[in-house]
Amino acid sequence: MNSDTLDIQKEEAMDPKMIKAKKMLLVVGIISIIMMFSGLTSAYIVSRGGAPYWVNIKIPQAFWYSTIVMMLSSGTMIMALRAAKSGKTALRNGMLALSLVLGLTFVYSQFQGWEEMVDNGLYLRGDFLENLKGDYGTDYVITEQKSGLIVEYKEGHYFDPSDPTGTKIIDEEIATMRNPASSYMTFLTGIHAIHVGGGILYLIYLLILGLMGRTGAEFTLKVNQGAVYWHFVDLLWIYLLLFLHFIH
Repeated sequence: MNSDTLDIQKEEAMDPKMIKAKKMLLVVGIISIIMMFSGLTSAYIVSRGGAPYWVNIKIPQAFWYSTIVMMLSSGTMIMALRAAKSGKTALRNGMLALSLVLGLTFVYSQFQGWEEMVDNGLYLRGDFLENLKGDYGTDYVITEQKSGLIVEYKEGHYFDPSDPTGTKIIDEEIATMRNPASSYMTFLTGIHAIHVGGGILYLIYLLILGLMGRTGAEFTLKVNQGAVYWHFVDLLWIYLLLFLHFIH
């Protein structure tokens, strides 16, 4: 019995109920992730609204570059799925491998972005504002939440933007404030990277099966599931990046 016959038997043997269950499991997982990130971004907004001062952080350049990488990887996953459906095994495996490389590149660029944040004194633990580094006005600015005005910084001192004379120094008040903005940004992007990591592990699994010569409807379904999840984390990243950009 040749491999083509085996593939046909696999296609015929696939249980429609099993296919539906697998698809539903993926949908439930995606909905759960959406609810989690909705809760986290909502908490971000509430936290900002209740803080007297807020650090508006410039999005690291590496995060913008990683967006391009992620979008390219979605394209390669589309090509991998099309190749799987048309039986082009070599192209399918090549696109899966390229998607894996792009996924790893995305994670690497995330680390570069976090390193840039650390260089500016922006940590996950949300350190005190007096420990901020970088150039004020370029890498970050501090706003007074009540008035929405930007705190002026000159000659090593912070000045109350609500003071009509512009001479009231608020260094001590700034020094005692923590920086939840850096905590949220690092945590949100980190949790997303973990979910991308899950997708990377699944890509490795698909690539191993592909190199072992797996074909047929069952394997194509696996590739389809992987592609759907990958497109989802891609769109989720775009949402997070835009959210962080506009909230800052």
